[in-house]
Formats: sequence, C-alpha cells, structure tokens
Amino acid sequence: RWDNTATVLEELAASARDAGLEPVFALIPAPFQIDPAVMLQYARGFGLDTARIDADQPNRLLGAAMAARGLQTIDVLPAFRDAHRAGASLYGTVDQHFTAAGHALFTEQILPSVLERLRPTTDARRATKR
Repeated sequence: RWDNTATVLEELAASARDAGLEPVFALIPAPFQIDPAVMLQYARGFGLDTARIDADQPNRLLGAAMAARGLQTIDVLPAFRDAHRAGASLYGTVDQHFTAAGHALFTEQILPSVLERLRPTTDARRATKR
C-alpha cells in the first residue's frame, strides 16, 4: 500500500514538474501517532495489543517509498510529538482535524521548504527581464 501511494505521488510530482513546479510533500500524522492515550483508545476499540502497534510505521514506510522515488518529504511527526508532550492541543475533540495550534505547528514545519520553492530561480528571473 505504501508503494502504491508513493507511485501516485510520484505521478503527481511529475505533473507538477511538467508545469514548472517543484513539489514537496508533508506527512501529516494521525492523532494516535501523537497521543498515547488516543493509541490506547484505538487499540482497545479494535481489540489490538498495543505492544504490537508501531505508530511510526506509516511515516517510516511511506517516507522510505517516497525517498526511493526522489520525492522531497517533510515528516512533522517528531515536532508534533514534542509539542504534544509539552502540552499543546493539536487535534480537535469533536473531530480529528488540526486545532489552530496544530495548523500553526504544521505551517512552521513546512514553511521553509515552501518559501524555498517560491523563490524565483535564476532562469525565472532572466525570463521576467525580457
């Protein structure tokens, strides 16, 4: 499954490059990857042994499949775990979307790569001077 997803993302990246864009992908962690209490709730709900659950697996396997295809990927999982341990509320309680703090942290993590891609290249600067 990770390989299939990476293949789709590789095709998306090729389309972006054809349009003159350099894509960057970010892996968005699920709440169960961040909060051990949420992991326990999921495990109990599905009757799973938490000792057999690898919360890093999605990021590790998908990240590796993407790296094998040369796709630049930002993994925000470590930063989200650190923020959660520091007491930040990153996901909503009614649904699993980011809170304002989650959006802010995600933006902080990806912003350098986004800004780098928005800078005009030497070729683009030359083209605009014509």
